[in-house]
Amino acid sequence: MRRQSFPVKETDTAQFADVVADGTGWDGLVSAAASFDSVKLVTIDNQLLKYKPTVFTQIFSSFFIVVGLVLIYIAVTDRALLVVCGITGTLFIFAGAVSLYYDFSPIVFNLRKSVLQKGRRDIEFADVYALQLIRMHVSSEDGDYENYQLNIVFESGSRTHIANYYNEDKARRDAETISSFVNAKLWIAL
Repeated sequence: MRRQSFPVKETDTAQFADVVADGTGWDGLVSAAASFDSVKLVTIDNQLLKYKPTVFTQIFSSFFIVVGLVLIYIAVTDRALLVVCGITGTLFIFAGAVSLYYDFSPIVFNLRKSVLQKGRRDIEFADVYALQLIRMHVSSEDGDYENYQLNIVFESGSRTHIANYYNEDKARRDAETISSFVNAKLWIAL
């Protein structure tokens, strides 16, 4: 069974008294939602907020690389397993490297420049209309759980995903911190 996520309930946008909220999607932007907090918001100074991967996330992603290296070692030392372990090991290393790349892809709120750096994309604070915090229900082979998605909303109603949270209180605190930092509305639909 694949992991599926969907909103917990229909969002009544009338609570926000905003036409942009009416035209904004309230479904999840990404379906990948961990059953743990994979990032933490860190205040560098009063001018800079930055998301960093948690230690658990770093270990989890690095685990794939370690398993891949072990499989490559087995492939090199046992010719009978060369192809199977070599290919599998390479795939594990690739998956771990891609995961680490995304784990460390910058999400930085820079007040000095009034810009959000998300990967290679810069988003001006002036373009951020609101922040949207929504609760998603995630159903997977390992069980069901709630996940919280933080998105940026533009005046057009289009959205950009910022982060997923497993802990509701942490999601709410970070959303409030960022909303205040970029001086944007905060729409909480939990």
